[in-house]
Order: sequence, then structure tokens, then C-alpha cells
Amino acid sequence: MILAGDIGGTKVNLCCMQRVDGRFEETCNATYQSGQYENFEAVLQDWLDTNEVKVDAAVFGVAGPVVQGRVETTNLPWVLDAAALKERFSFRACDLLNDLVATAYGVPELQPDEMEVLQEGHGGFEGTAVLTAAGTGLGEAGLYWNGESHLPIPSEGAHCEFGPRNEVEDEMVRYLRKVHGHVSYERIISGMGIANIYAFLRDTGRYAESGAEKEHMAGGIEPAVISELALAESAELSVAAMRMFVEIYGAETGNLALRIMAYGGAYVGGGIAPKIMPLMRNGLFLKGFKDKGRFVSLMESIPVRVILNDKTALLGAARRGEALLR
Repeated sequence: MILAGDIGGTKVNLCCMQRVDGRFEETCNATYQSGQYENFEAVLQDWLDTNEVKVDAAVFGVAGPVVQGRVETTNLPWVLDAAALKERFSFRACDLLNDLVATAYGVPELQPDEMEVLQEGHGGFEGTAVLTAAGTGLGEAGLYWNGESHLPIPSEGAHCEFGPRNEVEDEMVRYLRKVHGHVSYERIISGMGIANIYAFLRDTGRYAESGAEKEHMAGGIEPAVISELALAESAELSVAAMRMFVEIYGAETGNLALRIMAYGGAYVGGGIAPKIMPLMRNGLFLKGFKDKGRFVSLMESIPVRVILNDKTALLGAARRGEALLR
């Protein structure tokens, strides 16, 4: 039995995975709020105490850079070590993957109805692909095509300096630099990024907060509320913030695709995109994705798909666990 985990800044998902008739089936599902636990070992012990199953391999996708089987989580004060987890919990095999690497491992397990196509592209090539995923933070990964299947390429590109594309974005960088110093893509393409864009547009006087926005934001800016108001088209500031967010999201996905010539496609994962599909479909994401000067025609040839299955990282962890047991 494979124990698969997806460890994010907000929550931890754990479940057992076993391949049946060519596809992974999951059991013993549980979700834990990350902030309620001092460390991951406490979460894992809770799960094991509740589920009396024999775990052969355990693989966890973690939001943070994994180096030699060890990771300090980016948005949590946790340190995980694969060797220590294997010894403490007596697993036959244990591995830690960056959460986007886990998702990238899971992409080949997806069925066509678990993705929404934003751009068909050429549709005929097999090759390197890319993955971006905005949620609590922003994750990025490559998928190298070895002639038979895709294998993940880890990346922490989300923490590179944000590259503004116009005067408004120039001003936004100056605004955010006063608050954060280093302004990365994650500061803009993420839940916190939605809040940052909203604050910039409000504080620089471009848009005034509506009564509904002031009421909802009285205790602090809430990204989920901004997206809800934007989807309902009931608040001009929220609509503007989400339009800006979506276009920049597309631009950075296109940047990554261009950097590694992703003829095999661009996948968009994470928790935000599936919740705002009307905004993802309105053309702004693809506008940002394709706006690459002399390379517009190349960008138009790349398939773009949004991942709808929120268990893709767990599928990828299970796929990696399966490989460890061979």
C-alpha cells in the first residue's frame, strides 16, 4: 500500500493509493489544517492512529524546495526529512517531492475529462511540457519527455523577480517593493498576490472600494471574496484585480513555456484556476500567454490545459511510490 500526501501551506491531504485496472484508487482520505500542528510528524501520527493499514511506501508532495530528501516548507515552520520519516514510521520506502514535482508526476495519470482546454495548439507533438499552479503560493515545474513518458523537472522559478510588462505593472512593482523588498512572481500570482493587486489598485486611486468590498474587507483583504465578487461582476475593483491577476498568470505560464520550448503543452494546476474558470476562459489568460513579441505564432502552437482534478499531486506521489517499490 502507498501512502500519498500533499502538504501545502494551508492544509495537508493524506490517503492510501493502490492501482486497480490501470488507475489509482484512493482510500483512507483525510484532510488536516496545517496551522493546527507543530510539525508534519504529528499530522502523520494522527493519520496512522486513525487508519490501521500497513504502509509500504510513503511519498509526500511538499510546498518547498526539496534538497537531498529534506525540505523546509516555504509557508509553514516545518522541516521534513525523508530518511527520518522512514525510520520513525518503519516505511519500506519514503520520498519527499516538491509539490509541483508531485503534480507533474500526476499529469500522465489524468483523463481528458479531468482537464479543460484553453488552447488546442498543434495537438500533434510529444515533447517537454510545463506546469504552473497558483494557490496559497505559486509553484512551477517542467515535464521532460524522455521518448516514453514525462518526468518532472523541479523549479523554484516562482521566486524569481517579477518582470513588469507595462507602466501599470512598473508602478505595482514599486508599490510592492516598499512592502516586501524583493517582488517575486509568487507575490502576484497566488492568493496573497490577489490581495496585493487589489491593495495596489485601491491604494493608488485607480479604483474605489464599493460598499460591499469595504464590508467584506473590514477585517483584512480576502482573496476568495475578491474572486467571488469578480465572478459576480458586482464590484469594479475586484473585477479589475482579477483581470490583472489572470493576465499576469498567463504571461508567466507563457514565460516558462518559452524558456524550455514546451511543445508538449502548458498545464495550469493549483487551487485557484478551477474556481475561476469563467475568468480563465475570457481570453485574458491566453492574451498574457501568447504576447511574446516575435514568438506569438510559436505560443499559439502550444496546447494549454487547466487541471480540474484537485488530487493530481496525490496521484503523482502514488506514481512515485509505485516506482520506489519496483
